[in-house]
Amino acid sequence: MNISKKLHAFEKIIRLEAEEQNAAALSETNEKYDAARAEINIELNGRAERRFAAECARAELEKNKKVLSASAASKKTLIELRGRLTDGLFENAARRLADFTATPEYPEYILKRIDETVAGTLGDKAEISGIVFGRNDADAAEYVLRARGIPVSLSAEDFIGGFILKFNDGNASLDMTFKTKITEARKNYRTVALNAGDGA
Repeated sequence: MNISKKLHAFEKIIRLEAEEQNAAALSETNEKYDAARAEINIELNGRAERRFAAECARAELEKNKKVLSASAASKKTLIELRGRLTDGLFENAARRLADFTATPEYPEYILKRIDETVAGTLGDKAEISGIVFGRNDADAAEYVLRARGIPVSLSAEDFIGGFILKFNDGNASLDMTFKTKITEARKNYRTVALNAGDGA
C-alpha cells in the first residue's frame, strides 16, 4: 500500500473518530440541555404554582375582608334601624300617655291607681304623707286632694302622668310616674334584645 492510500485511510479513520466524538459530545450536550431545561421548567412551574397559590390566598383574604365588612355594615345598619324604631315606639307611647292625661277619665284613673297601690303594696300600716304630681297634672292633683284629702304637690318636672307616693313622713317614696315606667320598659326591652343577640 502506498503512502497516499495510507494517508487517505488514516484521514478517514481520524474523520470517523472525530465525527463519533462530535456526535457523542453533541448527544451529551443535548442531554445536559434537556436536563437543564427540565430543571428550569420544574422551577418555573414551582414558582408559577406558588404565585398562583399566593394569589388565591390573597383573593380569599380580600373576599373574607369584604364579607366581614359587609356583615359589619349590615349589622350596624340593622342596629341603627332597630334603635330608630325603638325610639319611635317609646316616643309614640309617651305621646299617647301625655294625650291620656288630658282626658276627663285621667283623674279617676289616677285615684284608682293610688288606691290599688296603697292597698296592694303598702297595706293598712302605710301612712301616706303626700302625693307628688308632675307639673302638668294640677287638675288630677286637685281631684285626688278633694277625693282622699291626702296632701298633694306639683313637681317642676313633667312626669308624663302618674305620681310619686310619699309615706312614713316623707322618708320613703314609691315612683309610679309614666315617665319612670316608660324608662323601665325601654331598659327591659333593650336587655331582652341584647340577650337575644340582635343588639337592638
